[in-house]
Amino acid sequence: MGLNRGLEITTELGSIEDPVNSKPQPRDEPYDGVAEERRGVPDDLERMLAVVFPAEGLREAARIQLFRYGRESYEREPVRVHLAIVKLSNGDLLKLDNMVDLACQDYRDVLALAEYPAYMQLEPGIDPNSPAARAAIESDRDQYEAWLGKH
Repeated sequence: MGLNRGLEITTELGSIEDPVNSKPQPRDEPYDGVAEERRGVPDDLERMLAVVFPAEGLREAARIQLFRYGRESYEREPVRVHLAIVKLSNGDLLKLDNMVDLACQDYRDVLALAEYPAYMQLEPGIDPNSPAARAAIESDRDQYEAWLGKH
């Protein structure tokens, strides 16, 4: 995990590591959002979609927008990015659409905004082992796990 500065969160989807220091892992096959929908949306993602978009019509519109990200072979970690986008949307389809656009440009921006909000406010280049950085990392982990309902 690089400089050991990152946040690690465990969900039903596995471990989430530092997007700044982790390297993308290649996928065996291109991501197909339509096929993913047929197989079923992972539990954490479906649960959070229902929380953030309680009306089925809005939830379906959100799903359609979400699956714009992850179709290309270079678009990494689609489920993790989808969760980040849902979190950042705060139930607003326009924000969701904007976050999908941002993810398509560079998925790490979306992950940083969703998973590391306090850490991202710190001075660039701060020692990741400083008390301020450690407090931010802990705060970020707590807020993300609370959002997921895992805390």
